Amino acid sequence: MKLKKTIVICICAALALLAAAAALISVKPQAYYFGRGAIEKIGDKLEKRVPVLLYHHLYAPEQQAVYGNNPMALPVGVFAEQMKLLADNGYQTITADELYRFLTDGAPLPKKCVMVTFDDGYESNCVYAYPVLKQYGFKAVIFAETSKIIWEDCAFDPAGLQRLRQKSMAATGDVFTFASHSHAMHWQDEGGNPVLTTKPADEVLKDMETSRDVLGTDIYAYPYGAYNGTVIDLLGQAGYKMSFLNKAGRVTKRTHPFKIPRYTIYQNNATARFKNTLGLK
Repeated sequence: MKLKKTIVICICAALALLAAAAALISVKPQAYYFGRGAIEKIGDKLEKRVPVLLYHHLYAPEQQAVYGNNPMALPVGVFAEQMKLLADNGYQTITADELYRFLTDGAPLPKKCVMVTFDDGYESNCVYAYPVLKQYGFKAVIFAETSKIIWEDCAFDPAGLQRLRQKSMAATGDVFTFASHSHAMHWQDEGGNPVLTTKPADEVLKDMETSRDVLGTDIYAYPYGAYNGTVIDLLGQAGYKMSFLNKAGRVTKRTHPFKIPRYTIYQNNATARFKNTLGLK
């Protein structure tokens, strides 16, 4: 009899624990992801999700033999096709400042919005991307390694990975914002480690400040997407307010301003990946 009573008590206790666990689970906020759409549901609230696109070098058809096997280079025709897809589907581009206000103040953004960025600072961005972006009234950010900006007058060289010419930067400021990709720390040490994360803090800080002053910017993109807590602290000391990764993901109001994800657009299956990123058919 006592054994039966003990079993009943154990069963009741187990049922009570299960009920308590179920109650806890039922009130836990749930996240629903609609494909790669622009809205995320957190509990009973809808939260905006903003894609940031990352491009590098663009090239013309006659340079196919040179850049056709470079995953980071993209034919200008493909880039133009992608910008047309954005326009045809009602997308608007946003600036870095608009994204920052969204993150920090909850400022509203267009229903369909995207941010377009370029890393490294190639002259091809000004020559090829600028007219395409301007055609659709789009804006973009170029993250430049400022030590490689060309200050003297020279001709555009489509056969090489030519860096930004200062005169082109001055002529395209109605479309592009120019921000920092370091001054001279876009390289790796002998162990293959990005030097931004291995150099002494005072050297890294000086580099950040130099690039900041050259461009008059407070926006940064990590070389190789590499960072750590020290790098973030130094960015704050240098007066930067936000920084971008090369890790895929969408931006929400919960995104850390110094850990902003981006979708890299690679050459291989570029348009298919582009459509998938934005949830386009």
